[in-house]
Amino acid sequence: MEQLALRRFLLPNCEPSKTCFFAGQKLTAHNTERARTQLPHEIAQLIAKGVDTFISGGSAGFELDAAEAVLTLQKSHPSLRLFFVLPYPDHTQRWKDPNEVKRLRNLLSRTDAYMNASEKPAGRRSYHTICLAYYAAYGLCALQNERQSAAAQTVYYAVRNGTIVKNLVENSMLLESFIERAKAFRYVTNNRQKRL
Repeated sequence: MEQLALRRFLLPNCEPSKTCFFAGQKLTAHNTERARTQLPHEIAQLIAKGVDTFISGGSAGFELDAAEAVLTLQKSHPSLRLFFVLPYPDHTQRWKDPNEVKRLRNLLSRTDAYMNASEKPAGRRSYHTICLAYYAAYGLCALQNERQSAAAQTVYYAVRNGTIVKNLVENSMLLESFIERAKAFRYVTNNRQKRL
């Protein structure tokens, strides 16, 4: 495991067309099980499309489940790479489940590299969000509602920038809502650019 410096925000040999990010909210037990069940199949489909690099934001739950699924598939696909882009050092301090903290540490020790999007927690979530989606042409998410969360911000940013995102929980209308809002945002941005 290598910790990459923030000032050189470069993931080694990372091609967006071969990269997928993971983003997820805290889920109900039903949606957690549904997402866990789908992850190996969805990741295998991406591998068949040529995806070989996966990026996790390191949040408890879905993002750690996804990282574990990649490491499991890495046994049969040794060319797979897993990176973590964490919000800031010690972002786990507020986690209530100490087992999730241990789980993250274990995954970090087995990953190709990780980096912190910021050195401080205050106000840097949006940069973390952009970092997660910046490199990826694909995204797998677990969103069950539209509440403000880092995962929702990541998906919104990714969709707005043309990333193909699939939601692994039942609320398919939610992703369609994100896509419609992202299209509207892009249209407004393009009109402003034309007027300048």
